[in-house]
This record gives sequence, C-alpha cells and structure tokens, in this order.
Amino acid sequence: MSARFVFSGLQLPEGEDPLGIWEVRGSRLEAFAAGEPVQGLVWLADLPEDLLEARSLIRRRRRAVEIRWRQLAAVEQRLTRLASEEPLRLTVREREAELLEEITALRRPLATFDARDEQRGFYDRIYQECDALLTQFRQLVQLHARVETRVGHRSVAVTHLSWSGEYETTALDRISHADVQVHLEAVRLALASRRALLRLVVVVVSGALKLALKAQIPGGQILLFPAVYAFVRDVLRELEAFPDGVLVR
Repeated sequence: MSARFVFSGLQLPEGEDPLGIWEVRGSRLEAFAAGEPVQGLVWLADLPEDLLEARSLIRRRRRAVEIRWRQLAAVEQRLTRLASEEPLRLTVREREAELLEEITALRRPLATFDARDEQRGFYDRIYQECDALLTQFRQLVQLHARVETRVGHRSVAVTHLSWSGEYETTALDRISHADVQVHLEAVRLALASRRALLRLVVVVVSGALKLALKAQIPGGQILLFPAVYAFVRDVLRELEAFPDGVLVR
C-alpha cells in the first residue's frame, strides 16, 4: 500500500498545506477507536506494513519540514526587502509584482472606484478573506490535537496533545515496540509541522505589518493578510526546486 499523511481541522486556502507536507482535509477525520469525528486538529499517518519503509517515509517528511523552515527565512527576507525600498517600487520578480499590485489596489482612494457596488464588493471580499484566515490562525494556536498512526490496515496508536505540553498516548493491545517507535516518529513529524505552520503565520503577520506601514494602507496590516499569505505560499512552491535550501537575492 502507498502511504498517506493527512491533516484535518483547518480550512486552509485552496485546501492545501502551504508547506506541501500533508494532504489537507477541511472536514474532521474519524477516530480509529470510536469511529466518530474528532474535535480539533488531527494528523493521520497511514503507513505501509514494512516498518523500515514506514520510518523512512516519516523521516523524509521531517527533512522536508526542516527545509521549509529554512525557506521561510528566505521568504521573510524577500518581504523585508520589498518593504524596505523607498518608494515601494523596485525591480522585482513576478510574484513580488503581483503582491505590489494588491497593495496598490488597497491604497486606492475610495473615490476612484467606478461604482459604489464595485467598491463595496472589493472590500467585502478582502474582509471575508481576512476573517477566514484569522480564524484559521487562531485555531492553529488554540485547538487541541491528536496524532493517529496506522500501519498496513492496523490502527496502532493515538496521542492527544495540548499545546501547553501535556500529552496522552493510547496504544492498541498486541502492538510491537517497533510499532510504538513508528508512532512516536509520526508524533514528532506532526509537532514539527505545526511549528513550521506557526512560523509561516509569523512571517505572514510580520510581512503584512511591514508592508502596511510602508504603504500607509487604511485598515492596516489585517487587510494584507490574504495577499501576503498567497505570496508566501507561492514562493514556497517556487523554492521546491531547491531541495537543500535557497539562495536569497
């Protein structure tokens, strides 16, 4: 069987993990024990029966998370450079140019809109996107989580996590020590993924703040969250061609 790494509990834009590590399901997964939807965030590692292969797959994704962490630093530098120019115009790559277009639209005086309906629709869309994104950011911080591991077609263990550091692991009867080790590696992968997602949130929020201050956008940084999130996600996709890190220019 092929492995699957599934994450649920957040409605991420376009239904995709911006880190490219997990398959995202917006709806809740079913717990293996009760067969009922689980509240909160859920990471599910559905692995092949061969435990050596299973551990290799998990470790490969852990390395991918570590690379994403370094790449987020590169994205942050690109946002800082974009916000530090005077004025907000410079020779930019395509993705920076698209972000500057978003900023220009938000700086546009209300009177320049051709029609009141167009004006209202533009800002309604931005506010709805902001509200949705902020809700997901809060859930990433506030919600409890669980990590489930399946090996072959066997449910192995589940760990409940609170972000205060408390955790509780339940393992099924008759599982081996090797099964437990695979589950613990899956838990480490989930924790590393959440840490990287939180780092991504910090990059988005700080980048939006710098750009909003520079551009003097009415309404401040919140209006830029969707555009900056899209920028970060798209640049990470571009950087997939650099598996060992990135060169910042």
